[in-house]
Amino acid sequence: MPLVEADTARRHAREIEEPEAAAANWETVLERYQGLLALDWPGDRGFVADSDIVHTQAAAAAEDAIEDYFEAGKRRLGSADRFAVDGREDRASVLYERARDQFEAAHRLATEAHPDRVEELETALSTVDRRINGDVPAEALPHDELTVTDGDEEPAEAGDEPDATGDGDEPGSTVIGRIQSQKQEERAAAAGGVNVNAGDGVTNTELRGKLRDLEEGEFTQLVADLWEAQGWSTTVFSATKQVVYDIVAMREEPEQQRLLLWTEHKPGEEQLGPRSVERCATARDSSQGAESATLVTNALPRTAARQRAEGLDVTVIDGQDLVELLRFEGFLDRLEADRPNA
Repeated sequence: MPLVEADTARRHAREIEEPEAAAANWETVLERYQGLLALDWPGDRGFVADSDIVHTQAAAAAEDAIEDYFEAGKRRLGSADRFAVDGREDRASVLYERARDQFEAAHRLATEAHPDRVEELETALSTVDRRINGDVPAEALPHDELTVTDGDEEPAEAGDEPDATGDGDEPGSTVIGRIQSQKQEERAAAAGGVNVNAGDGVTNTELRGKLRDLEEGEFTQLVADLWEAQGWSTTVFSATKQVVYDIVAMREEPEQQRLLLWTEHKPGEEQLGPRSVERCATARDSSQGAESATLVTNALPRTAARQRAEGLDVTVIDGQDLVELLRFEGFLDRLEADRPNA
């Protein structure tokens, strides 16, 4: 039923916290509500929902898509600035272009649905164009402090919107959580002999092989850069033996967070054991200010390690998860560039 499909899509979009993915889902929601309004309903049935509510939902979906595209653009811009200030122009250039894509998508929707947002988005586009043309700031600022807009309005809370069908909503999740929720499906495919890929011509097995080819330090730096691309500010400590974790990641938005990351690079087919998970949990619990622990590995965890991670509230990003994150962030080229013999 179109109405149920539209409301289901809206609830799914509200579960997604990562703005780039959320924005794309809000566009889908908008299209479904617009399609619902355009249906030719039989005269004897009439419209099966309050058309005013459907109009409200469509307008809210457009606004949420615009805001999430805008937020994703700012995060890409902030990450690009950090790479540019560090002299890594090639990576900065890629992220500047991705920031522009996000701002353009927001501008397109604003032109159609929210003309009052057009001016601030044109300012954002001008800012990223100056960056692309070489006007790099002397200092990289957090994405929430970037001067890409004169607007200071707070985004509307999606939770205030009424349901056209009256159903409840599920709690939110992160991009990592969404990837991990697909584990069973991916493992079932692998067990059946299916070598999963995402249409880029490279299978997950091949990508995991390239991860194994990296040196340990290269693997840790790749993980740090991957979190930088998601809006975190990272510091790598792998070379300092006195520090028990490999990376500290921090960010200010949507709230202040401090994350400890461990990287375990295994050159062969060795699996991750539970003792690695326990070590992460112990260090997190003894660290002041750390809110969560994440263990990133190119290996696949043993069943005991998965169970221990769940019990100790340690997030494990295994080789399959990592491949999907690399695809999502457009980092597959790094696997070629970082290979020792590439």
